[in-house]
Amino acid sequence: MPYLSVNVQADTVTEHANPFDCETEVYRLCDEEFVYQHFQNDLMLYTLMAKSTDPDDARQLVSSIPERVGIKHKHDNNYLKLSHTIDSIILEDALFSTRKVVEDADRFANDWVIKLMILLSFGRQRLKDDLMRRPRFDQVILDWMRTRNTLSVIDLRDDFSNEFKQMNIGIDEFLDRFYIGHHNPDGNFFIANAIKDAIFYWLEPRGRPCQ
Repeated sequence: MPYLSVNVQADTVTEHANPFDCETEVYRLCDEEFVYQHFQNDLMLYTLMAKSTDPDDARQLVSSIPERVGIKHKHDNNYLKLSHTIDSIILEDALFSTRKVVEDADRFANDWVIKLMILLSFGRQRLKDDLMRRPRFDQVILDWMRTRNTLSVIDLRDDFSNEFKQMNIGIDEFLDRFYIGHHNPDGNFFIANAIKDAIFYWLEPRGRPCQ
């Protein structure tokens, strides 16, 4: 699949095309030499290896990751903190690349005089963290999106939070109503109901009512 590589410090994004441009090309993944040559420097491979290898090798792998993505961090030799360090770096990298993608989409929408709506939907654990009033992992990008007057943003955590406040049940029992790993039919219905008014008032001209 196409993907991005980023350098946060340099504020740059590099787009990489899909290395497989037809169905038969996918079979190259059966070639061990091709897989090694193509993926030996892959960032996600480094992060997965750092989490699964011995402590000394993990430290060496982790030390190379921040420079590749342009993120400064305090290196900690405590092996127990390495996994957290990796997750923090990859999260910052992911939020930066997401911002760049939204910027490009916003620019495209403006050039073609069309509207762009951003719908923020989350898995069960992220929503549980929010209901427990933990800091939002994506606060930096939320703050940035609020500065973009051209963006319409719906954060479904707000709708689920408002619904939970009306309940007299625990968080897990509440989430069981909407998730079976992904959203169940009740979860999909809740989301549709949560966004319908925003979409109605966003549309111009208004959609025709159902007959």
